[in-house]
Amino acid sequence: MKLTNLSTLVLIATSFIACDKGSESSFSENLSTTTVLETINSLSFNEDVDEMVAESMELTDRSASSSRSADATADKGPKHFEGDKYGKCATVVDDEENNIKTVTFSGECYGKRGQLRRGTIVITYSETRNEVGSFRQVEYSDFYMNDVKIEGTRRSEILTIDENGNRTGLRRIDPIGPEEQMFIHPFVVDPITDNIMYYPDETTIWRHSNLNNIQLTNEWDSISEGWSEAIDLDLSGREISCISTTKTNPSNRLYLGTNRKQLYRVDNANSNEPIITEITKYFDSGAGMVSGDYFHAYGHINNIAVHPNDGNVALTVFSNYEVYSMYYTTNGGETWSRAGGNLEQQSNGGGDGPSFRWASIMPFGEDTLYFVATSTGLYGTNKIEGQETSWTQMGANTFGNVVCEQVKTRAEDSLVVLATHGNGIYTTKIQSVNNVIEIAEVEPENNIHIYPNPASEYLIIETNKEELYEIYDLQGKLIYKDKITVPKTKVNVAAMPKGIYIIKVGELSRKWVKKD
Repeated sequence: MKLTNLSTLVLIATSFIACDKGSESSFSENLSTTTVLETINSLSFNEDVDEMVAESMELTDRSASSSRSADATADKGPKHFEGDKYGKCATVVDDEENNIKTVTFSGECYGKRGQLRRGTIVITYSETRNEVGSFRQVEYSDFYMNDVKIEGTRRSEILTIDENGNRTGLRRIDPIGPEEQMFIHPFVVDPITDNIMYYPDETTIWRHSNLNNIQLTNEWDSISEGWSEAIDLDLSGREISCISTTKTNPSNRLYLGTNRKQLYRVDNANSNEPIITEITKYFDSGAGMVSGDYFHAYGHINNIAVHPNDGNVALTVFSNYEVYSMYYTTNGGETWSRAGGNLEQQSNGGGDGPSFRWASIMPFGEDTLYFVATSTGLYGTNKIEGQETSWTQMGANTFGNVVCEQVKTRAEDSLVVLATHGNGIYTTKIQSVNNVIEIAEVEPENNIHIYPNPASEYLIIETNKEELYEIYDLQGKLIYKDKITVPKTKVNVAAMPKGIYIIKVGELSRKWVKKD
């Protein structure tokens, strides 16, 4: 039986997205939704904490000879990490009787990556290690990283997977109360703790404040425990269409868009007294406004992109045709300026300009890069200059003018992930600002083509990879696998039930439909 470390929380949801509508870069096609989700959602903070917890668990008493244990200068007392990698003032006290380790950062503790920590982290752990059912749980006690307070708990547990790699532990976690879920329903998870989820229902936000307490019972029903109707916008004739959350400066802030131009900011969203502020840009006759200076009455807010280091900086994306498509704020929505630039054919948003679907903001050294996914491809810029903003097409020879539904970025390694409509998911790592402000001719590292789609009798796989191919249903069950025959492999699917399947070749995968 294989073992793997998996989080006790597996987010089973129908949504990959959180809302509705120089040097040559190298986009590579990678269509594994799970892989992309894990890639985008893995934050440097969590990686840092996981590494610190692992090293805390390996520290023994001061007389131990392990290279990771403390210097052998005393027999008892708090232990220190080797090389002061988490700061000289970081100490670990071990309560072996109760299986508790307490990591304390007193004073100003600067770690190996320059993070400033203060406060306490309490680690509880099971008697067994590296066995099924073993766990570690991290609780933050008045803990701050870079002056941002971290709250909640983080738990990991060893679960089993079968010989085909299928998870044996899961749980559906959406709340029972909501009745009007969208086809692709938005939700967000707090990016610092990974322990708080916000889930919109028409005009209300449901909140779950302790995801780590959800047990993986292999049940597929919605749950009520832990959920509360925390925020009510009291909308009239409108519904929440989009939700985003900030990471820092400030944390615990939500931005909520609607299907009829209204935009809201919710501060202290994790508390029992959230502060709701409408930040819609309305027409002001006394300000000399013209069409395009204010939000269109029927504008559908499809996405709100938030700067990862500054929660006051954001882009609001409207997906309608014939309306101005995107606005920019640097003060939490107190004021808005145009950001559509040269992608708008007419200054009021009319004409043949593309439908904007998604945006992302990525710090890049001393620069900030902006990306927008549209109905005619992916575009980027390094400056938002109102109507003079100059957007440059990216990936012109890779995915070209295909409809792009979503773009996400990760500043830690300059990763960009693009989700297209029916043409796969692409990734690249930005090496230079020129990758964004100049037309970059990019090629996929490798590719697979699967046709016909839908298929009734045979499926053809074209690829340059001599690997195994695997076919899974949407529950993750392995249906069939065999070897690839380069360059074409013919797969008999006539006996398979109709439905939607995933075919995986190495790390690449495609969705396809079996028809009668």
